[in-house]
Amino acid sequence: MLTKEELYKKAYYELNEIIENLTLQEKEKVPSNFLQNMKKEMMPTDFVYDKTQSLSEQNVMVETKALLVELYNNYLANDAEKEILDKYRKISIEQFEKKKSVEYGTDKIFKNRNDKPQNPENNTSMVKVEHGNIIIKIFKKIWQWGCSIFKH
Repeated sequence: MLTKEELYKKAYYELNEIIENLTLQEKEKVPSNFLQNMKKEMMPTDFVYDKTQSLSEQNVMVETKALLVELYNNYLANDAEKEILDKYRKISIEQFEKKKSVEYGTDKIFKNRNDKPQNPENNTSMVKVEHGNIIIKIFKKIWQWGCSIFKH
């Protein structure tokens, strides 16, 4: 099983292969320091970009798709496309939050709660509480302390 770090290193390799097949105009939009860092971190895989297939038909890892979305959003998309992507993200987050609140909402959490009074005889045990004079407690502590000094 690959670690998350190893998966992304392989995804960098796949992303690099995809970038290599972009048009010259698109390649120029990607900063050189981004490409250098990616090439430094990537781990070779058996992925080969198939020029006969479209980008959506390429067999790439999920991590590569996530990196590709970020690459597109940060460097390749124009302002109108970025605005559409931001709206899509907001809608997706809202839908996810709604689904989460329906699945894990407070009404469901407390719905299955058992509000019947519990029988204290079955669930609790008696605990002895010592009520003592504070002066006696202090005297005992001083006595213990004194005994420990004179033993040495």
